[in-house]
Amino acid sequence: MNKTIFAIVLVALLIFGCAQEKSVNQTKTDKNTQTANISISENLQIKENTSLEICNWSVAVDGIWIDHGKIKADMSVFQHGKPLQGGYSKGDKIEIGFDENKCEYYVKDIKKYGKEAGYAILTNKKTERTEVVCPAEAAVKETGPYTKLGDVEMGITTKGDVVIASLVIEGKIQDSFELHKGDNVWAGGCAYNVAEIVNGTAYLKNVKELYNSYEGPIIPGSEINAPPRFPK
Repeated sequence: MNKTIFAIVLVALLIFGCAQEKSVNQTKTDKNTQTANISISENLQIKENTSLEICNWSVAVDGIWIDHGKIKADMSVFQHGKPLQGGYSKGDKIEIGFDENKCEYYVKDIKKYGKEAGYAILTNKKTERTEVVCPAEAAVKETGPYTKLGDVEMGITTKGDVVIASLVIEGKIQDSFELHKGDNVWAGGCAYNVAEIVNGTAYLKNVKELYNSYEGPIIPGSEINAPPRFPK
């Protein structure tokens, strides 16, 4: 009788233990699935001078600039304030983390408009290296239609001695700002310098090199040392 009772208790303990282990494993699986779902988001937008946590790492857009006529974003991937990578163009792959926890993203787009902070979009799908065609020069007239600049249109109005510029994106006015001679103006994937403003016309020249949105040295990604395998 005692042996029978002992056997029943033993079986009950084994069943309870298996149920507990299954519950714990299920909790771990659910947690990992949630993390995975966050890490494989198709498109992630990071505004200039801000960061976003991806795969338990911070990914920051430190600055947007023009290099040989092409828009680029200086990006850092770091943990605990230690930057490990930087310098990306459209189409570049960015690796976040290590080994089985590593996430791979691609720079889908880099945009900056007017005089505002820009942004970069990361995607988990490989993208083509396409660049916006930027006219070498443009004349934006107050009395004429909006002028095409890269992937936006620009128009100006005058109020006394003040010239106001407006950018139109997909048919909607997105940004209005004062315009002065010598200003640098961003038009999506292009940048322009205001050469002159004469008789209601702003004369713009395409900028091939522009680093003023970044407060530190520009270091291309190819020249950044590979991150340590086990960062402290």
